[in-house]
Amino acid sequence: MDVIGLLGILSSCLVIAAGAAVTGWRLDVVSQRGGETDDYFWVAFGGVVVVAGAGVVAVALGGLWPAALTAAVSIPAVSAWLWRRVRTRRAENEIAARSAVWSELLRRHDAVARRWADYDLDPAKAIDHPEMHDPSHPAARRVVHALRAADTERDAAGRSTPGGSGDVRAYADAVRGVEHAFDLAEQEVGVPRTGLPGQRRELPG
Repeated sequence: MDVIGLLGILSSCLVIAAGAAVTGWRLDVVSQRGGETDDYFWVAFGGVVVVAGAGVVAVALGGLWPAALTAAVSIPAVSAWLWRRVRTRRAENEIAARSAVWSELLRRHDAVARRWADYDLDPAKAIDHPEMHDPSHPAARRVVHALRAADTERDAAGRSTPGGSGDVRAYADAVRGVEHAFDLAEQEVGVPRTGLPGQRRELPG
């Protein structure tokens, strides 16, 4: 084999490796921006054309085994890298989504706790509606029980994973329960309605 043929085979092998790498990178970019099926198809098709074309040139120059070895190494390596990237990004997105849900649940829970405390801290509210903090009143008892249940579920969800990003469905149910109990309590004691907390945005799960 002459020098020109050898250089041609080496160049073809480099094109095979580079084509596989660039195709994997472009597929990762498409995945990041949430591309359609056609986007994946055309990127992969372009990569196949480049790699196959370089392989044909290498075979024509007598470099079947170098081209085959290059393809056998580069394509699985790029595929493994791409798979890890997609899996990592998916896990990060799931954690971010759960964290957003967790933050919203904490906000709603704290909002009810503050509204409940207002009936004790605000003299006007305490005078107008003393039942809201009367342990013997059924409405007040329901709120206390619901708040305790929400506190328990919050602590349990917070311990499930660092930052409270685990399964918070039980905590979400408890928050909805305390909101509902507080709304009913205000209705029972005759608090004028200025808005319905039940109209809040519902959380997934």
